[in-house]
Amino acid sequence: MGWVLPCLLLITACEGPPLDKIAVAEQLVKEVQVSGAARYAPQDLVRLQGQEANLHRELLEQESKVRFFRDYHLTAGLASQLEADARQVLAQADRRAKEARAAALQAQSVAQETVKAVQQLIGKSPETDGRRLPEQVRDDANALKKSLREIQRALETADYLTAQATAKAIHDKGKEISEEIQRAVVRPVATNGEKARRKRHAQARMKP
Repeated sequence: MGWVLPCLLLITACEGPPLDKIAVAEQLVKEVQVSGAARYAPQDLVRLQGQEANLHRELLEQESKVRFFRDYHLTAGLASQLEADARQVLAQADRRAKEARAAALQAQSVAQETVKAVQQLIGKSPETDGRRLPEQVRDDANALKKSLREIQRALETADYLTAQATAKAIHDKGKEISEEIQRAVVRPVATNGEKARRKRHAQARMKP
C-alpha cells in the first residue's frame, strides 16, 4: 500500500485549473454589473469585484509554480464562493429594484396630484385688477407641470432612484407654489389707479 499515497499526490498535482467554475463565476459577476446592482447594491458589487480579483491572483499564483506543485483546491473554492455570492447579490439587486420601482411609482402619483392641485388653485384664483396672480407664479406652475416628464423618462430607463428624487422635488416645489398662490390671492395687487392715488397722497404729505 506504500504506493497509494504517492499516486494520489501525483493525480492531485496533475489536476488542471477549474476553468469551468471560474467562467461561470465571472459570467455571473458580469450579470451583476449590468443588472442595476451598481444602483441598488453598490457595496455588494464592490465586494464581488474584490473576490474576483482574489480568485485571479490565486490562479496566477498556482500557474507560476512547477506543475507537480500546483494545487487548485483553493482556486476552486474561491470560484464556488464567488458564484454563490454573485447569485445572492443578483437576487438582492432584483428585489431592491422592484421595491425602488414601486416607491417611484408612488412618488410619481403624489407629484401628479400636487401639480393637479396647483393647476386647480390657479384656475380658481380671481382675475380682477386688485387680485391677479403674478406672472412668475404662473410660469413656475407651467414649468412644474412639464417637469413631470422627467419622472416618466427616469422610469422608462429603470432609474427608479432618480425618479423618486425628481418626484419629491416636484412635490416640494408644488407646495411652495400653492402657498405663494394663496398669499397672492389674500394680498391685493394695487392697480395703476391705486398706485397713482398713493403717489399723489405721498407727494401731498411731503409739501410744507
